[in-house]
Amino acid sequence: MLFRKSKKSKAQQESVLPPSSSQESMATEAKSIDDGLSSGSRPIAIDCLPITKAAQRALLQPPHGFVSRRIDADAWTPPNLWSLSKRGKRSKRIDYLFVLIGIAVGVLASGAVIGLGIFGFMSGQHNYCLALDEQFDGPLNTNLWTREVQVGGFGNKEFEWTTASSNNSYTKDGLLYITPTLTADLIGEDAVTNGYTVNLTQSGECTASHVPWMDRTNNNDIRMASIRNADVNCQISSNQTLGTVIPPVQSARLTTNSSFSMRYGRVEVRARMPTGDWLWPAVWMMPRDSVYGEWPKSGEIDLFEGKGNVATSRDQQLSNTMRSSLHWGNDAGSDQYMKTSTVSTLWRKLWNDDFHTFGLEWDEHGIWTWRDTRARRVLNVRFNEPFINKMPLAQLNAAGIMVPPPNPWSKSNNTGAPFDQEFYLILNLAVGGTNGYFADRGQPWSNDDPRAAGVFWNQRASWLPSWGSVEKRSMVIDYVKAWKRC
Repeated sequence: MLFRKSKKSKAQQESVLPPSSSQESMATEAKSIDDGLSSGSRPIAIDCLPITKAAQRALLQPPHGFVSRRIDADAWTPPNLWSLSKRGKRSKRIDYLFVLIGIAVGVLASGAVIGLGIFGFMSGQHNYCLALDEQFDGPLNTNLWTREVQVGGFGNKEFEWTTASSNNSYTKDGLLYITPTLTADLIGEDAVTNGYTVNLTQSGECTASHVPWMDRTNNNDIRMASIRNADVNCQISSNQTLGTVIPPVQSARLTTNSSFSMRYGRVEVRARMPTGDWLWPAVWMMPRDSVYGEWPKSGEIDLFEGKGNVATSRDQQLSNTMRSSLHWGNDAGSDQYMKTSTVSTLWRKLWNDDFHTFGLEWDEHGIWTWRDTRARRVLNVRFNEPFINKMPLAQLNAAGIMVPPPNPWSKSNNTGAPFDQEFYLILNLAVGGTNGYFADRGQPWSNDDPRAAGVFWNQRASWLPSWGSVEKRSMVIDYVKAWKRC
């Protein structure tokens, strides 16, 4: 639609709306305009000039407020002029370079560790064949396992009498049980402390070789009593006056000494360990022929050793801790096992809570043990140098003169000697002892007391309640497996 042009001046044409109109009147006019447009009526002409709806709305908007472009002083951070200088830039480049070098070294070190681990793992792989698979599905295989019977306490002066009785070692539901019992249940409490003699030589039960008594106490009364019972491993008498007692606990020690041994290979034992004060479970190996001499010259391999006492604080190494060790040296006084011994701890659990698998890997390059998986190593000893090099540089001889230690492994060219000979397996549950495995602190006997076994028995009210049921105080073995090189 065409409109007639107005003949008003240019200034009048530019002034479409009165500049002095109030905002309220402007809004009223805008509403009327909207109403007119929505009703389909003709566009409103102001002074006969057409204006669009959008233009009218733009004219009716209030003016925008002023926006300052000044920088807030509190939000302004002055530039680090030194970092922009030549020296500053050079220093930043050096810092970046150190960071990059550190990252590169870390990556290379990680790669080296991973590579050495893979190399060690691959170098330890051998072609093994299963040589022993004992599942304990039937009666105890006495062709494989020998029950050691003696009363001497072995080298640790333990307090148990190891027996061949089915009360102390038996199979049930595919499991081997090694269970401690009280000697008093067999012979009576009075006989334990006085007037009773055990003579395993006479009964033909003793499995120990004849070992003459050796005085460690300098106690003449006990010396004379022991001379009367010259073979202390097979004979013992209780005497209340002397303080000697029959071993107050009966237990078991099973070995493969006469049936199975190995030189290099792999061993796995799945077992649940006991809880109870002063119980001492162990899975270990001893040399079959002791080619380098008496213990510890020919070595000892401890796959697992534990303690039955329940830990009462985090730093205690008791029923939640295992130890793997190698024993070696010139004599008992110079046993160097602490140089080749490691502990592994279960946090918030005990070895009695469930079955665990304990493993051993052994070749001419070293020995390492693990628990539950091969990735969880406990002990790792490499045969990189002869064991004589790990000995002290000098030791006192009988004359009190410092001399280099003798080398009992000089006849071997293997750096792994004495761990280069046949070893057999041992499963046992010991009780107490005076060799120091149980520290004097907290135990009811003194390791220096020749009457320690009697003191232990007299204090039974302090430890016997902790032994609990048969399931709790028994060492229970699910299986024993061994592999040799094919």
